[in-house]
Amino acid sequence: MDFNFLFSLVLFMLISILLLLSLKTIMATKLQAKNAHENFVKLYKQLVESRLKQEQSVEKNAFLERYNKSLLNTLFEITKELLLTKKSILEEFYN
Repeated sequence: MDFNFLFSLVLFMLISILLLLSLKTIMATKLQAKNAHENFVKLYKQLVESRLKQEQSVEKNAFLERYNKSLLNTLFEITKELLLTKKSILEEFYN
């Protein structure tokens, strides 16, 4: 065998291996990019749902806070009326 032929054969094999490894790397990169995009879409949907749930929770909390204040005001009004009634009953009883 000629040295030049042997060198050409080894060089061809190395270039072929390099091309195969390059193709494998390109395919793996495309697959990872596809998986990353799918994960991004899924996480973005979760983000949108979480923001919606957060807004609903904030609205519920605001409603419950207003309702609680309303109940407390009503309770104070009832207590005030009861105290005034008790005061008038006691005034009549002692006068």
